[in-house]
Amino acid sequence: MTRRVLPKLVLLVTGVALAAALGACGTTYRYGPGSGPSGSEVEIVYLDGRAPARATVGKPGRAGVTGGWADAERARCAVVERHLRATAADTGLDVGLLAGIAYVESRFQTSAVSRRGATGLMQVMPKVARRLGCGDLLDPADNIACGAVVLKRFLARFDDDLVYGVSAYNAGYRVPREAQESGEPPSNQRYVERVLDARARFLRTGCGS
Repeated sequence: MTRRVLPKLVLLVTGVALAAALGACGTTYRYGPGSGPSGSEVEIVYLDGRAPARATVGKPGRAGVTGGWADAERARCAVVERHLRATAADTGLDVGLLAGIAYVESRFQTSAVSRRGATGLMQVMPKVARRLGCGDLLDPADNIACGAVVLKRFLARFDDDLVYGVSAYNAGYRVPREAQESGEPPSNQRYVERVLDARARFLRTGCGS
């Protein structure tokens, strides 16, 4: 059987290159200076010879590497940072990745509840939490720990591919699986970009400005 060639994503982010690309995630994505009009972008390099595609990550004046976070978001981040770091140490996950998901999902609001019922910092669905035996989703430590379990399962399903794993965290298995089969980026690529943008910002400056 001929193996389908999948796209390789090279992530280019404003500022100093991050030496440890994705730590325990085991991926090979590289961070370096961006060159887009916003100074931050993702370059999608296809291995089958197609011309690279580019997508902006972060916009001036908005949250992310180029714009920074609002004061309230930084304050909420500081409150839960120790839980993010503790969970990262316990699970081997990248702390920036956990912070990136918490930022995009809830802006670090521990009491956030979506219209569909997703709850807390990592916006975990209660039925998923019950199935996994998680604790109180409104408790930041329990919520982050539960979200980490979900994320690790998605990453394992996609062989620790960060893009597909983060895509699955947002949309479930179907979207990244279809992307794998077609050799195209997932349809929720913008979500993945926002998480990686927030991840890079956290690893550069923590919860500070």
